[in-house]
Amino acid sequence: MKLLLDARFWRQQAGGISRYSRQLVAGLLKLDTDDQFHILIRDIDEAQFEVRDERVTKHVTGIGHYTLSEQTRLPGFIQTLGVDMVHFLNFNQPVLGIGV
Repeated sequence: MKLLLDARFWRQQAGGISRYSRQLVAGLLKLDTDDQFHILIRDIDEAQFEVRDERVTKHVTGIGHYTLSEQTRLPGFIQTLGVDMVHFLNFNQPVLGIGV
């Protein structure tokens, strides 16, 4: 399965959501699975993203939370990835869905 994790709050300064994001990815990578993990991070978080695993594909975006782009551009971007499931790690997400 191809799973996308919306980890756009990856940076340590983001607090609880950041900690949850980092621990979730670490826990998933301990599993004995052939699943592929696509991790969506912000361009401002790229320097802090140090995950190295052959099952991980990093996707960098400038689309921030609580923006018009999150509602209009993010769904199309996610659809181009061809993932089977998306897990939004923060409570907000595109209102009209993404059609995965």
